Amino acid sequence: MLRNYRKPLVIAAPKIGLKHPMAVSSLDDFSHHTSFQPILVDNFGEGKSKKVILCSGKVYYDLKQAIKEGDPAVTVIRVEELAPFPSNLIQDQLDKIEDKVNAEVMWVQEESINQAGFQFAKLHVDRMLENLDFENQEMQVIGRESQHAFVTGAGTDYKAQNQNLWSKVKKFL
Repeated sequence: MLRNYRKPLVIAAPKIGLKHPMAVSSLDDFSHHTSFQPILVDNFGEGKSKKVILCSGKVYYDLKQAIKEGDPAVTVIRVEELAPFPSNLIQDQLDKIEDKVNAEVMWVQEESINQAGFQFAKLHVDRMLENLDFENQEMQVIGRESQHAFVTGAGTDYKAQNQNLWSKVKKFL
């Protein structure tokens, strides 16, 4: 909807996103001919990617570091807007994958799998995978085990879960 007045952008994100050294934009990104991008796509490694990672939020920067260490061919789709879900844009990216038989689509999040964006995104992405005739028509997830609370309350538990999470990511890559 077009309005004749300007409305401020409200970001609901952790403060680390404001301070992270990799979370920067050039002044050109704020010029008059630019606009908000619901998804951001990065292709890493040489050759055609058969692995696609979807993520949202600050986990992208840790993923980028893990990918650079392993140097695999992988496409990372950062979902910057969960609602309304940018289905058409994501489907366009998934359609670019040539080998739909061996392709793997994974959602990565640091939060528990019963929290954050995975459950919501899965409904949309699974439908896309089916429409695009992917052999594996179900998006997988790498995240912490389901929990009833946002944090465990114990630093050692958190560190163990974090280490487990990133070992799964490196295995996928």
